[in-house]
Amino acid sequence: MKPSVYILAIIACSLSTCSSSFQGIRFRSQAPSIEEAFRKLSLAVSADDYQISQVDPVKFSIETSWRALKVNEKSEADLGLKDGIMESKMMFRLERRGQMYDVFAAPTIRNSQTATETIADTRHPLWHKWRRILNTLLQKESKEEE
Repeated sequence: MKPSVYILAIIACSLSTCSSSFQGIRFRSQAPSIEEAFRKLSLAVSADDYQISQVDPVKFSIETSWRALKVNEKSEADLGLKDGIMESKMMFRLERRGQMYDVFAAPTIRNSQTATETIADTRHPLWHKWRRILNTLLQKESKEEE
């Protein structure tokens, strides 16, 4: 190989590691406080019939158990399958950033017959549902204009 090929390979590898690998819902919030946001998220997942399987109040993280997708959470592809085959779980993490905090939400779906798990993509109804819930519960960072 020529030296220029090595340089291009090194640049490509370093650039690929710069981007975030998180594929769920992510945004920065400023209100309510991180403690109150954590409390609200805990209540929201419980109200949506999830059972909390792991919680860490120090790290501000919540993970639920799997449950069957509700009819309004199913994509067109999911609707063609028998009830109970498609399941979902939620994972949340809040990370303090000075006066603000980053919100990471991973609405995950799986086919219980194949055990294939994926984070719901931006076209999936479950992703849209939790995006709306988060927008209702939390105030995004506002950018001051000059």
